This record gives sequence, C-alpha cells and structure tokens, in this order.
Amino acid sequence: MPSRIDLIAEQIAAYATGSFDKRLQPSGREDEIDAIISGINMLGEELKAVTISRDFFNSIFHSVSDMVFLIDGRGIIHKANRAVSEQLQLPEEKVTGISINQLNASAGNSLFPLIRKQLKQSYIREGQEVLLSDGRQQLTVLLNAAYFLPAGAKRKLILVTARNITEKVAAEKAILRAIIDTQEAERRRLAQDLHDSLGQQLSAIRFFIASTERETPSGRQKKILKRSSKALSAIMTDMRNICFDLMPKTLEEFGLLKAIREFCNPSRFHNQMKFRISPTRQWPRFDRALEIDLYRLVQEFVSNSIRHGAATIVHIRLETGKGGITLVLQNNGEEFTPGQPQKGMGLQNMNFRVRSHRGTIRFTSFAGEGVTCRIHLPNQI
Repeated sequence: MPSRIDLIAEQIAAYATGSFDKRLQPSGREDEIDAIISGINMLGEELKAVTISRDFFNSIFHSVSDMVFLIDGRGIIHKANRAVSEQLQLPEEKVTGISINQLNASAGNSLFPLIRKQLKQSYIREGQEVLLSDGRQQLTVLLNAAYFLPAGAKRKLILVTARNITEKVAAEKAILRAIIDTQEAERRRLAQDLHDSLGQQLSAIRFFIASTERETPSGRQKKILKRSSKALSAIMTDMRNICFDLMPKTLEEFGLLKAIREFCNPSRFHNQMKFRISPTRQWPRFDRALEIDLYRLVQEFVSNSIRHGAATIVHIRLETGKGGITLVLQNNGEEFTPGQPQKGMGLQNMNFRVRSHRGTIRFTSFAGEGVTCRIHLPNQI
C-alpha cells in the first residue's frame, strides 16, 4: 500500500498533467502530513477554478466576431483571437510577438502611443483607425482599449478590440457622395438657367435702356437712364458672380488653381482681402468630384473668414504626395473654439465633403494668430 508521501507525489504529478478532479483523503491523525494533504487539496481546487476561468475566457475570446488583441505595456501583441487571422488574413503566429504599430496603415507608429496616452487619461480609447492585412487590404475599424488583468498574472495587459466597420464606412461614403453630387448637379443646373435665361433678359433690357438713352432729347431722362444702366450692369456683375460661385466653368476647363485664383480676386471682395496661394505654379489635375470638393472647401473657408472672422488675409496651400492631398487654409481673423457649436451649415458641409473622401479635417485657433484649417485626403494621388 503506497504511503501518504507517495500519494502526495502522485497527486502533484496529476496536477502537472492538468488533472485536478481527484482529492486525497486525510488519515485523521491531524499531523503535519495531513496538513500538507489539506493544502494539496486546496491547491487542486484553485487550479481547477483557474483552468475553468481560462477555458471560459478562451472560449469567449475566440468566439466574438470583433478582432481582439492582448498587448503589453510596450505595445507587443501577446495574444490574438481567430477573428484577427480571418479578417486580417494573418496567421496567429505572425501576429503574436509583433508591435501593434506594425498593423497600422496610417502614417508613422502612432497607434500604440495614442492608446497608452488616452488610457492614462482614465477613459476608454475609441476612434477610427486603419489596420493593414497581409494582402495589403485596408480595414477601417473602431477601436476600444481597456486594462485587463488575466487570472494569476502579476501585471496588467491592455485588451484592444477592433470592430470592422469597413462596409459601414463605405456605405456612409456612398451616401455622402450621392448627396454632394446631387447638390452640385442642382448648382450646375441653376447656374446654367440663370446664365441662359435671366442673363439674356438682363442683356436685352440693358440694350433697350442704352437705345432709349441715345434717342431721348431730355437731359433729365438721359441721367435717369444712365443711372439705370449702371445699376443694371452692377446687377449683371452680381449675377455672374453668383453663377461662378454656383459652378465655375474655369474649374472644369482650366483646373483648380486657376479657379481658386479667379475666386480669390480681391475685386470680388471690394479689395478688402489679400490672398496668398501656394504653390504658385500649376497644380496637378484630379478627378472632377475631388476638384469640386477642394474648391468648395476653399470657398467655404474664405466666406467664413470674412463673415465670422473679420479676416483680411487668407493663405491657401496645397501639398501633394504619396500619402494623399493636404490642403492648409489659414487666416488672420478672430479666434474661435474648435468643437463648439457654430451657426450655419458651413462647417458641416466642409465635414461632409472631407468625410466623403475618408479624410480628416482639423481646426486650430489661438488669440492673435487667426484660424488654421488642415485637411488631409488620403490616397488621392
């Protein structure tokens, strides 16, 4: 018959193989060996509870449809669920042990530092990021991050979930694009109608006034007709400006730079505005929808700079590269607080146009330094 010491050794060996169901019976002597047996039984209970908890966690971990990562304080991935392999087309062994920054398709290694920074601010990080799969497929995901302490672990890990919203973003983009394109089509129709119908009628009226002025013998009547002709010419100039604002033909025929220069003619703003446009040479041509959106963004910023910011100088700068297009708009007007509700639809329309290209728009404003609007539209070159 095996001794109690032999039974203890067998029990420990069983624990080492993952078998935690068997328990040793104390002899009733209440000696030191019985005390050890009681401790071994308690250890078995704890090991069984931990195993059940771990198995339960693994079951949930791999059953969710969202991608889930466990990363350490350096951003290294310790564990990834099946959804990561399925959606990013990366086997688990290629994900485990690498930095989460390596899955970030946006510029630089900004993903983990942002997660860590916002976790320190005591709230869950939530935002849109882009992950890069093995097949170079970009997925737009909604990230959530929270601290996590696995059972038996001495240090916390970070649990990062990434919900694939690529299809949702694509659908939103398509809807925004349809709305914007419908607006532009209506602008074009209205501009054409004004030019072809009202413009011709005003030209005919001006011709009749000029003919009557030449034929009338009355000096008083001539003065009235001359003033009428001058007022009518001002109306026609305003109508041409309205038609240009609705749909500049220059944009379609000669491109973005020439259209912006025409719009930023100081005479249109009673010589109260100065414009600096760079680069000064010809800008690259983009597809029609993108050029219209860039033009509208400049148009809206200039209008807001005058209407709300009392600006006198506007700087327009276009930067292009492999990462996409960056449009930087600056004025010397009054500061405003980005994020606070603003009257009118101007900023909302700017956001719509930027979002339709999956871009970003950021306003900064400081006292005495005016307002800067930085717009980035990725993958447009």
